[in-house]
Amino acid sequence: MDNIIRITPCFQFNEYDSLSEAVAVAANSAEATQDKAALINRKVVVSYQFNGHTLVLSVADGWHLTVSLGATAINWDVVPIAPHILGDMTGQTLMFEFSDGELMPWDWQALLDNLVGKQIALAPSEPWLFILVRGGDEYMIDCYADEANPKRRFLVFTEA
Repeated sequence: MDNIIRITPCFQFNEYDSLSEAVAVAANSAEATQDKAALINRKVVVSYQFNGHTLVLSVADGWHLTVSLGATAINWDVVPIAPHILGDMTGQTLMFEFSDGELMPWDWQALLDNLVGKQIALAPSEPWLFILVRGGDEYMIDCYADEANPKRRFLVFTEA
């Protein structure tokens, strides 16, 4: 039987006092991330590492997208040397239960295996990160906390 974990979202939409404030924040954020995202965009994923809290996607020309849990948003960076992350979740099957009772099987390994060999592009959208795959697939990286133990958080990669 799958391990069922009742979860709650870690992050919420950012709220702003005005439209101009929201536009200014979005513009600054987009400007700061464009150069980093360009190093990964249109590249083919060749491998990945994942331990439930950190994801590293390596692309064909040697760059590595690192994605991790931040306090209020998904953190990501593009680096020339892949970090070695401790632990992995190979063989772990989890089932998430939302507060409304909906069950979501989380087959993270099949989702990530599906990325290998495909071209990707990043679409940061604070507090989440979206990965777009050439051909139409879209994935969302989010954070969920164990309702019974909120300090136990999961970096969750799902189809959008």
